[in-house]
Amino acid sequence: MRKSRIAVTLGGAVAATVLTISTASAITLEVDVAGTTPWPGGAVTARCASTEEAVGCFRSDGDWFSLVDQKSDGHSVVIRWATYDPKSNVMQREGIIWNTAGLNAYRYMNKNLAEGDFLEFSMCAAEWSTKHIIENTCAGTTSATA
Repeated sequence: MRKSRIAVTLGGAVAATVLTISTASAITLEVDVAGTTPWPGGAVTARCASTEEAVGCFRSDGDWFSLVDQKSDGHSVVIRWATYDPKSNVMQREGIIWNTAGLNAYRYMNKNLAEGDFLEFSMCAAEWSTKHIIENTCAGTTSATA
């Protein structure tokens, strides 16, 4: 009787832990289309990633992203980004920002990122109609602090 009570108690504790972990770790992909409102003026320090197709930058002052399509190839461009807790290195948020405006059109997106989080982002060409990212066009990852 005592063994079965211990087994039931342990089984319940394990199940509760698994449910808590899986619920707490669910992250929703944030998908945005960048707009024409530029980041505020003034001296700007930004971290940038670039490919043959595009340039994308992040400005920690205000959490602004900018991206521009540099190739007349019929593709859109995206910034793929993710933030991580600097202490635990656990992903906090992730998203994709689209620029569908075409060649040489700068677009901007303001995100409210947690202060001090570690940010990684890269640039890619993509197909807006199918929401498909063309993986072999993606640039190496650039990092910054939010």
